[in-house]
Formats: sequence, C-alpha cells, structure tokens
Amino acid sequence: MPYIDGIACTGVVANLPGRERKLKVAVMGELDAVVCPEHPHADPQTGAAHSCGHFAQIASMIGAAYGLKASGVMENLAGDVAFMAVPAEEAVELEWRNEQILQGRISYIGGKQEFVKLGALDDVDMMVMQ
Repeated sequence: MPYIDGIACTGVVANLPGRERKLKVAVMGELDAVVCPEHPHADPQTGAAHSCGHFAQIASMIGAAYGLKASGVMENLAGDVAFMAVPAEEAVELEWRNEQILQGRISYIGGKQEFVKLGALDDVDMMVMQ
C-alpha cells in the first residue's frame, strides 16, 4: 500500500483505493508518547513511553488496513479508505514542538490542526477514529 510519511513531522497517510472514487473515508489513529521514565518500556534516552493508549489506536487502525486489503473487499467498494497516523493533541514535548514551529516545520502544536493546514484532510468525506 503506498504511503506518504513525514506529514506534520511524524504523520503517515496510506491510501487504499476502492473500485470507484466516489468518496473517501479516513481511519485515524493518533501517534504519541508521554514522558514517563519510570514506565517499564520507556526509551532509555528520552524517557518517553507509549503508555497513553494511542498504541491501541494505531494497532486497530493497522488491523483495519490489513483486513480491508487482505479480504479483497475494496474491489467492491465505491470509495477509498485513507489510513492516517496523526501526531496527537496532548501538550507533550512542548519544547520540541515549539522548536519545530520556530524552524518552520510545523505551525500548530496539535497534529490534526497541522493536517488541516497542510490539506491532508481536504479530500476526506468522513472520518473514523480508532
């Protein structure tokens, strides 16, 4: 499945085409980690851990992608499905995010706002969050 990465720094979008292009449904999962150095799976360098539940959103989004692709059902659907891994909204890593804003890499702290600004949602007719 083709994808575009680096959207809003860490976002990824993969499009799965249907039989026709009548509409596009986005399945969105949030990417995030919280700084929690005492977490048993925390990164030893940053102290960040995927302990906020977003890992479950991403896992279910990937499961939906596998299911739709492997089943062959897309050949019978009149629209496309976009799988979007979007930087989350929590105000974490503010120093890093503010530095990205200063460097002109992003304009907003939240990923969805950045996706709107970049036009990543312009052709989406409806969205489901995992």
